[in-house]
Amino acid sequence: SVVVRVKPMNKDARSLDYKSLVGLSAEEATLKIIEMATEAGFIDPEDLEEDYVLVTTVNVDEEEEEETEELNERLKDIIENGGELPDVNVVVMKAEKIAWFEANDKKVPLGMYVINGMVQHDGVWYTAGEFFSNPENKKNYEKKNELLVRKTDKTIGLLDRFLDRLEGDDIDVAALRTRLETEGEDLDALRLDIKALWEATYGDEEGIDGNGKPKGKPENPGNPND
Repeated sequence: SVVVRVKPMNKDARSLDYKSLVGLSAEEATLKIIEMATEAGFIDPEDLEEDYVLVTTVNVDEEEEEETEELNERLKDIIENGGELPDVNVVVMKAEKIAWFEANDKKVPLGMYVINGMVQHDGVWYTAGEFFSNPENKKNYEKKNELLVRKTDKTIGLLDRFLDRLEGDDIDVAALRTRLETEGEDLDALRLDIKALWEATYGDEEGIDGNGKPKGKPENPGNPND
């Protein structure tokens, strides 16, 4: 499957070099979009927020159903083995043709349209991050679909860097580090606990800059446990 046309659905998408996707395979284009979104700052692999990418396919021709299924499997494979793919959650889903028409009519990205159809949103469209931040939504989605989660080794490396920075400022992270080193630990829960400590220490600014320093770090953060 080769990309023959790209239709950006919002201002952020239009800011990317989307025309460069034409001629690429669907798999290459998917990775390229994630790469461009990361470079543009829409995905930040160095913060503690969960990033989600929705990859949605729709079968517009009933005779091509088998080909669409094969495309889904190839997308899943390349995402799982994407090498330098940023530390993100990737959701590969299928949509009905009617949903595609309705999403286009409302000028809403197809993936966003599909997940918002699973909840009451009163006209306020949830982003993927907002939708999946609700544990109940995530649980209900996983009952029906496959959710490709972030790579464990990248998650551990990210959390380890945040703990290193906290430890460097004499913040006691011994209990958190023990959990990080424990096999089978719930990394999502650990991420939230590290995020809470980080925000209590450095304020709302998150992430680590190019020099390994917390972004927006105050001069005297103090100890949040005092």
